[in-house]
Amino acid sequence: MTAGELVGRICTTHGYPPKSWGLYEVISDGDAERPLHYNEHVLSVIKAWEMPSTNYLVAKHDYIRDKMRWFRQVGVLVVCSVRLVCWWFVRLFFRKL
Repeated sequence: MTAGELVGRICTTHGYPPKSWGLYEVISDGDAERPLHYNEHVLSVIKAWEMPSTNYLVAKHDYIRDKMRWFRQVGVLVVCSVRLVCWWFVRLFFRKL
């Protein structure tokens, strides 16, 4: 089972929107965590842990995806602004020739 399938099952069971939730691996009893890719197999993640382990999986609101959406929107605005400024400088330069 992949992380995306597991999150989908959890969200449908509890009535949450699956697009805003993600599966995270919590490492060393909460010292670090990492989001699992939706295609990553959950069993292979668990098999990689040394036993006995204080690691666990948690499904929670995917705050990283929200930040990535925001950066994409801002990045598009920056690229458009840079292109507009470059176009303006090229136009100004060729007018003087």
